[in-house]
Amino acid sequence: MFTASLESIEYQIKKPNGQTNTIQVTPKPIEALTRFYGLRYVPRRDEKVEVLSNGFYRLNIYNISSNDTADVLEQLKDAKGVILDMRNYPTDWHGWQTILSWFINNTAVNDTISYSWQGAPNQTEIKQQPLSQTIQPAQNQFKVPVVALSSRYSQSSNEHSLIFARGGGIPILGEPTSGINGNIIEMDLFGGFNQNSAQGVTFIYTNMKANRLNGDALINAGVKPDILVPRTIQSHRDQVDNQLTAAIEYLKQQVEQ
Repeated sequence: MFTASLESIEYQIKKPNGQTNTIQVTPKPIEALTRFYGLRYVPRRDEKVEVLSNGFYRLNIYNISSNDTADVLEQLKDAKGVILDMRNYPTDWHGWQTILSWFINNTAVNDTISYSWQGAPNQTEIKQQPLSQTIQPAQNQFKVPVVALSSRYSQSSNEHSLIFARGGGIPILGEPTSGINGNIIEMDLFGGFNQNSAQGVTFIYTNMKANRLNGDALINAGVKPDILVPRTIQSHRDQVDNQLTAAIEYLKQQVEQ
């Protein structure tokens, strides 16, 4: 615990059986707060492309922009298998679309999104505007085994990209995603909510409906992986990415078939 004050803090923990434990801690000065170094629950790398063993490559899609794709394509020319790390939020829409086009087996169609609008003249009438999107397989396709990684922190645009991956026949390994859609809209009344006034109200909502590829609601369900591999307590202790390890083993099995 880091605070501006170094006064001791006392708090109580009550167990289901009614037993209460009192704990007193002395916080550290806020100046002592340092950057985290280690393996987070969802590992994040700075690299765009990583060379693994056995001729396998890992693409950290969340780091790849459209300006990087030509260089990435050149680096993959001798790849025997590819892991698409899609566990973190992508930074470039066209970047991940281009990457997926190299590996999908068929045209990936995503018709899971629609927008709600007020109809005129009856403002209470709801109009649905479907949004259908497609990714076509690229001419310079890779005919190598591929697998995509998902995490519980994959959300919104992240889940959108995973739905395209599934629609294109790319298997997903990891955990069910968050189940959250975006396009957030804010509306302020009486100045909106802020820390200096208790008078204002801010409404936050979305006018976008998002489903899974099979038509079920995405909210609170997420995209479920084809191969379930949760992060484990032991992998945290060992500072090992067990999902990456499982993905490498999957590629080995595909190559040997």
